[in-house]
Amino acid sequence: MKREEKNMKKQSSAEKIGFLLQRIMKVLHAQGRKFLAEEGLTFPQYYALSLLSKKGFWKMNDLKKDLLITGPGATKIADHLVKKGLARRSRSRQDRRIVNIEITDKGKRVIERVFRQRQDYLASILKRIDVDKRDLLMKGLEIFALSLEEEI
Repeated sequence: MKREEKNMKKQSSAEKIGFLLQRIMKVLHAQGRKFLAEEGLTFPQYYALSLLSKKGFWKMNDLKKDLLITGPGATKIADHLVKKGLARRSRSRQDRRIVNIEITDKGKRVIERVFRQRQDYLASILKRIDVDKRDLLMKGLEIFALSLEEEI
């Protein structure tokens, strides 16, 4: 038994869950970085692209607010997405001071590809888990997610 597992037996449920979530997120984050590196994207660029994919286009000012970054930071992300052909900028017809950014078909394909890679990766992990344990895991995660969502 690993030292981490021995220490977990002495921890409270909250400590155990926190520790397990950290381990899970560490692996998922590393795997996500690998998928995004294959597309030449960083997490902030991917997140911006995923926001664009949900709405189609955003005002640059709104994108900046949703990404919780500065205007120059949003501009840098947008520059990269535009340079790669994943998004395009346009001026508002009503107010030329407003700059919009919208996802391109190429950007949509990247979002779909990364999403599919993540789903395939998770499916490959779940296949290693016995069906009964997998069902128990799913039920537990559903209960935990619902409990978390009650807080917001």
